[in-house]
Amino acid sequence: MIKSSKIFNFFLILGLPFIGACKEDSSQKEAVASQSQDSQQKINNSASKPESSMVSEPSQSLSVAEQNANAGPNPESVDIKKIAAGLKEGMPYGDLRKSVISGNWRPKEHPECKKNVIGDDFESICSKNPKQCAVCDELPELDVCSGDGHCITEFSSSDGSKVLKVSTYGEIQDGLVDGSESRLFVSWWDVSPKAD
Repeated sequence: MIKSSKIFNFFLILGLPFIGACKEDSSQKEAVASQSQDSQQKINNSASKPESSMVSEPSQSLSVAEQNANAGPNPESVDIKKIAAGLKEGMPYGDLRKSVISGNWRPKEHPECKKNVIGDDFESICSKNPKQCAVCDELPELDVCSGDGHCITEFSSSDGSKVLKVSTYGEIQDGLVDGSESRLFVSWWDVSPKAD
């Protein structure tokens, strides 16, 4: 049963880009589906940086609790098409995250994050190495990760009627790192009505 769960998660991650591509309508494609040469250049440049220059500094970012405390009342979410105009494939995930949260979209919490990201034996692993498991607390929107660095995160509109699903690749520990220091990049995103 555990093995089939891992296999299911693997195929889920593997197939999500294809499912997301099928769901996009033509207006979303025009607004969000282009990858610029600049973003590809940033990816290539970050891959060639020496390891010492890619040390993340999570202390520069606000914690999720601080971001939620500063959010105030629950105003209406900004139309995702307006937010998507500033999003690009290959951009740092931290930049996307800031933009989405500032547009009043909220991280969609996933209680099974540690099981989905760390594994079925997460309690034992987390007790030995709590830092390895901190990513689920730092990024409550994190749903699942594959063994090869691809992850899925989700945000919901303030009224809960829509879900923004984002696929990432790279170092998930850089989820709060923005700009050129980040080693976590956006593969694709998709907005859909909330599933029941």
